[in-house]
Amino acid sequence: MPLGSVAGFPYLKRECKIAPGDTIMLMSDGFSELFNAAGETFDDERVRATFAEIAPQSPQQIIAHFVRAGETWANGETPRDDMTFVVIKVK
Repeated sequence: MPLGSVAGFPYLKRECKIAPGDTIMLMSDGFSELFNAAGETFDDERVRATFAEIAPQSPQQIIAHFVRAGETWANGETPRDDMTFVVIKVK
C-alpha cells in the first residue's frame, strides 16, 4: 500500500518476478510532480527515460543522477513536495 493512501481504496496489485541484475527504484511523487519555470511537471515518461539512462549503475549513482536531473529541470524553482528515492539492486 502506498504511503499517504486511502484505506479501502481498490489499488491495483501487481506481482512480478525479479532476477539477479534487476534494479528496483521506489520514489515519492514529489519528483515526477517537480515543476519547471514553465509550470510543466517532470512527469512519469521523463522519470522512465531518466531511469533507463542510468539503471545499470550503482544505487548511489542512480540517485545522484536523479537529483541532478531534477535540479536541471527545476532550474532554481523551489520544489513543492519532498522527494525520496530508494534503489535496490538484486544480486
